[in-house]
Amino acid sequence: MGTEVQVTNIVNEILKVEGIEEAFSCFLVHRPEQEADKVAHFQKELKNAFEGLAAEQQEAGIRQYLILASAMTNQSRLQLLFSHLENLVTGGVLPARMVCESILACEKMQYQNEDFWVECFKLIKNIIGGVDYKGVRAIMKGCREKAQGIPARLNASILPQLKALGNVIEFIFDRNACLLPGYFIVNEIQKAYPDNKNWPHWKLANLLSSFVESFRATAQMVSIIGHSKMLPVVEHSGYADHLINPWRLDPSTLKFSLKGNLPYDQQLTQPQTGLLRYVLEQPYSRDMVCSMLGLQKQHKQRCIALEEQLVELVVVAMERSEGEPDSGEEVSHSHWLWLHLSSQLIYFVLFQFASFPNIVMALHDKLAGRDLRKGRDHLMWVLLQFISGSIQRNPLSNFLPVLKLYDLLYPEREPLPVPDFNKAHCTHQMAITCVWIHLLKKAQSEHLLIQRPIPHTLKVHHEFLQHLVMPNNPTLCMGSDYRIALLCNAYSTNQEYFTRPMAALVETILGTQKAAVAAAAAQQQQQGAGAGGAVPVVPGQATAQSQPGAAPGQATQAASGQQQSVGQGSVPTGPGQASQPPSMAGGPTTPLSMSILDSLTVHSKMSLIHSIVTHVIKLASSKSNMALAPALVETYSRLLVYTEIESLGIKGFISQLLPTVFKSHAWGILYTLLEMFSYRMHHIQPHYRVQLLSHLHSLAAVPQTNQTQLHLCVESTALRLITGLGSAEVQPQLSRFLSEPKTLVSAESEELNRALVLTLARSMHVTGTGSETLSGTWCKDLLKTIIVNTPHSWANHTLQCFPPVLNEFFQQNSIGKENKQQLKKAVEEEYRNWISMNNENDLIAHFSVQSTQPLFLCLLWKMILETERIISPIAYKILERIGARALSAHLRKFCDYLVFEFANSGGGQHVNKCVDAINDMIWKYNIVTIDRLVLCLALRTQEGSEAQVCFFIIQLLLLKAAEFRNRVQEFVKENSPEHWKQSNWHEKHLAFHRKYPEKFAPEGILEQSGGPSSPYHSLPVYFGNVCLRFLPVFDIVIHRYLELPPVTKSLETLLEHLGCLYKFHDRPVTYLYNTLHYYERKLRDRPALKRRLVSAVLGSLREIRPHGWSLSEAYQGYMQRQPDDISWLPDLDYYVRLVRRIVETMSGKPHFPTTDWRFNEFPNPAAHVLYVTCVELMALPILPATVGSSLLDVIARGYTVIPSSQIEMWINSVGLIMAAMPESYWSVLHDRLIEVMGCPQLAHWTYQNTPFQLFNFATTHESLLENKFSYTLALAHSMWHHAGVGQLSTVPQFVKECLRPLVRSEEQLLFLCHLVGPFLQRFNTDHPRCVMDLTLQLYESLEQVDKSVPVLRYMDPICDLLYHIKYMFVGDMMKAEVEGVIRKLRPALQMRLRFIAHINIEEINAV
Repeated sequence: MGTEVQVTNIVNEILKVEGIEEAFSCFLVHRPEQEADKVAHFQKELKNAFEGLAAEQQEAGIRQYLILASAMTNQSRLQLLFSHLENLVTGGVLPARMVCESILACEKMQYQNEDFWVECFKLIKNIIGGVDYKGVRAIMKGCREKAQGIPARLNASILPQLKALGNVIEFIFDRNACLLPGYFIVNEIQKAYPDNKNWPHWKLANLLSSFVESFRATAQMVSIIGHSKMLPVVEHSGYADHLINPWRLDPSTLKFSLKGNLPYDQQLTQPQTGLLRYVLEQPYSRDMVCSMLGLQKQHKQRCIALEEQLVELVVVAMERSEGEPDSGEEVSHSHWLWLHLSSQLIYFVLFQFASFPNIVMALHDKLAGRDLRKGRDHLMWVLLQFISGSIQRNPLSNFLPVLKLYDLLYPEREPLPVPDFNKAHCTHQMAITCVWIHLLKKAQSEHLLIQRPIPHTLKVHHEFLQHLVMPNNPTLCMGSDYRIALLCNAYSTNQEYFTRPMAALVETILGTQKAAVAAAAAQQQQQGAGAGGAVPVVPGQATAQSQPGAAPGQATQAASGQQQSVGQGSVPTGPGQASQPPSMAGGPTTPLSMSILDSLTVHSKMSLIHSIVTHVIKLASSKSNMALAPALVETYSRLLVYTEIESLGIKGFISQLLPTVFKSHAWGILYTLLEMFSYRMHHIQPHYRVQLLSHLHSLAAVPQTNQTQLHLCVESTALRLITGLGSAEVQPQLSRFLSEPKTLVSAESEELNRALVLTLARSMHVTGTGSETLSGTWCKDLLKTIIVNTPHSWANHTLQCFPPVLNEFFQQNSIGKENKQQLKKAVEEEYRNWISMNNENDLIAHFSVQSTQPLFLCLLWKMILETERIISPIAYKILERIGARALSAHLRKFCDYLVFEFANSGGGQHVNKCVDAINDMIWKYNIVTIDRLVLCLALRTQEGSEAQVCFFIIQLLLLKAAEFRNRVQEFVKENSPEHWKQSNWHEKHLAFHRKYPEKFAPEGILEQSGGPSSPYHSLPVYFGNVCLRFLPVFDIVIHRYLELPPVTKSLETLLEHLGCLYKFHDRPVTYLYNTLHYYERKLRDRPALKRRLVSAVLGSLREIRPHGWSLSEAYQGYMQRQPDDISWLPDLDYYVRLVRRIVETMSGKPHFPTTDWRFNEFPNPAAHVLYVTCVELMALPILPATVGSSLLDVIARGYTVIPSSQIEMWINSVGLIMAAMPESYWSVLHDRLIEVMGCPQLAHWTYQNTPFQLFNFATTHESLLENKFSYTLALAHSMWHHAGVGQLSTVPQFVKECLRPLVRSEEQLLFLCHLVGPFLQRFNTDHPRCVMDLTLQLYESLEQVDKSVPVLRYMDPICDLLYHIKYMFVGDMMKAEVEGVIRKLRPALQMRLRFIAHINIEEINAV
């Protein structure tokens, strides 16, 4: 018999009434015991019917039972049936969940069936306690669905049904009943009714919304204070993911990705358009924008939100242009914004993240009805940039919306006059005409007919251009005006017209050299070796490029003819002659100006750079000895600053041009390109720099580069690349090569590898990542490779400055010290061999063989010392045989030998003689260069007094003889580092080299006929000289001096005489920042030296930078005090002014003179203001803790002077500064947190307001309540939000050791939750282990509070947070640790947390 039939029969039995009973119902006396027996009987029958059945059969039976019950009109009988059903559940016959779900699924359960509905929900409420929490969640969902069926307009008859349903929901929501985690309930409600709309029924709305509101406390505990107002400083590209994670936005909605369905504050759930627009507006921000939105070049995904913000920015630019007065200046304030916008637009549209037609149409809609006219030419210029470069590859229809924009912005009836073509602005004014010309050309090529001819308004412009471009116009050559630029812009898609203006541009920088390349290749001749001096380039003159040993500076016949045809008729030199004086140079030396290049469209710039690269490659592969024209090299370097032509620009340079030139063995051109990279490149993305470093290391191993001048250039460039890596770039960039660490490490150069170690140390220190274990560090293999290739150790005073992980590595891998006494003996022995051997071949064989100890430089020095000259020409042959690369090993031994000799000399006259001998080797005999020798000396491992001797030698070398000082003074006096503003760099460069010629061949080699294999043939020098080469060496020297306090006086002397060189440093503020940061502990007690350092580096730029470009007025006043006057304790107002400067700069109010950020060390004003502020703060003559405390007081005490609406921006700025400073400055924040956590007010709460009100920043700030707690939290959130992963990783330890032991009250625990809760999401991404550590600290803190406090008032919010952590971050990974803590808590807490620890109610009740 089926279950349904059985159930039907039993129900019928229960409901059966005898006829006589029915007839005499009024007269019968009912006996309760009989009734009870009957009920028990039927209960048993029902139990027998359901027991042991499969779940499906039970469900069918329950369904049938409910259908029969629903037909009952007698309420007492209905109640009887439901009591039987309830007993089946409580007796364990039927599962509670099944019964509840069957009731909710029953088709007869309609609100119109009042009694049945009410009894159903009563039963659910009675038995739901036996349902597991997942079942309760499903029942809650069923209840909500039932509620939706009840009409909104209620009458009295429906109220009982609604009340019965409401009672069930209320019971589910009851925190004390703990049927399921409240976290699940709020999740379901938020998912089903986002934005608190469309509640299932208005009568239940209060119940549901109140429950959601109860989770505001939890949302507050995991929200960063002021999150929506925070702004980053956009730095160079090459970010690691962990630096971008805090700023990530959803690409379709621009909302933060907040964890969990909590009722977050409205500001956090809105689109963060302000944040994206701010980042978009920053120069060099495109990589950050892509990272923030998760956009990848390979996935061509359109991002509508990005498109909208680009449009908004263009409108902002239009408004700014409208508001600018007509000052008549060539470059307006909005000029830089338009320049930046064109670059952004091209990039994002090119990679299809934005759609060009959509942007144009959106602009039309935004500008319609607004009378914005002043910026229209700039806007058309921006659009022209994209149109000219992409119209050939896309259909015409994509570009036609521009015509609608034209109609809107150019309503004039009369023709616009031709602008003044002597001013750069004319290219913008005629941009709209150029757009029309491109559109008409495209229509012609697609055989389409644009219905509109060129409008009457543009007729005069068009005729002017048509006249200029005609073939019969003979005046088409580059003058000082912008006519050529106008033609290139208008006709870059029309080859018939474009060739002539582009040829005129190219000819300006090439001269007629192009023709000579082919001739030179045809008539190439090999000639003998010539002078070994550096050739300050003679354009058109031959240089030894194709063959090592080809004549330096000797022209082939063709080149000679070319040279004379260029103009000044210099005479090519013959074999053995000195080079023709550079003053006789022909060929163009004046590059195209930045204003000309800025006036060219991207398409024209691409054509120009393509012509240059093609010419260089042809020249390299033609094996011609022709040098590149200086104008071409300088122009090429200027074109590389345009990020919008990256693929043809820097990418082509690294991946195409350099490899091709190398394969062609065009060493002169290679030398030139490396020089250009060293002295002319700005804002090169770090992956290109690391790629080039890898190229250079492989290049150094090629036999042909074992040439003195080229080897020096390769090493100098590598040194600049290594030391120039930004601290935040090191790990993400070098990590890409970790599978093959050899590519980043020099095979032979100990100096380069030591520089790499120092860069690693600095990066770890600044980013706070040097404290992990050695086994866990990312660069372990890199360090091992360095030690294998170039085994070396470090002095103790250097190791003390290293981060712990590096210190540990070098302690474990220490190298035995060389016995200096034995070194001296070996030198003496070799010297005796030298004197005793008479046969030239024997001498050469003995001293140039590789197995011999590398002591030859020691011998040469000893010869000069004792005979005052190098006595034998054989010495030069030996040097030649040893070669530039192997000479480095000789140089290291020589440095060690020098230190030993000086340390043990009698001093006085002998020391002077020793130094003179070294100077002779540098300046007279050209055996070593000053920069290599000083670098080697500075990086040798010397301890104690020997280290001091080493620094003493460096000081004597640099300052005793006048040679180097004179060169520095002359170079600094006559030159400016602002090369992009100059047209005569080359003249000044030649003048310097004429006055101080630099030779890379030992004096005496020139008298011997060094054959084609000579390593001393010279290469053309375009940019470099000994002063510029010395700068990165000087950086290292200063750092070495700082490590040893006894040599401070020497350092001050060096800074006094050579500090002016920092005028030419490419990153002076960054260098100061790194120095003051890394050596903070060493400099803490040396305020005078800090001031001296800042004064030397930034003071060197006094003449070329406008007033107020970096340091505040107050600090400049401090710098001008007497040397011994270092007592200055700035007041709070000083710090307020510094923070205000950052706030206003980031808000767009200019605080610094306008600058071209393309050539600045920083990419934008915000980065500049942050780092100059940090430098100034670190250079103050007061303790770090005082500075850090004063910065916090800007908010904590100075909030009264801060505009109320800007307070979050100020907190953001303080956080930025703190995160960029050394630990000794921001550890004050930890002290404040300890102070607040332990304060009596938090330990014993006496306030009328709840902790959630006083920890809420907006509430306390707007209502003027006690703000100590919320302001401290806000400052901590700001600093940690901006902090790097290294700084953040200190938080769990800090909480464990300093905060958790203080927690005794609920309010203290809630303060701790507010403090760390917002950063769990970031920790989860960057450091998952930290989330688990912090979670454990929260549980242990709860245990402490549970033991200390008799009554817990905030149990629910605390438990809600713990559930949030479980379901969003840790899952069951911490089950064991957490369960142990939960079992020790009071029953009410155990009850609430039982779903985390999996504890049964029975176990809790048993306690």
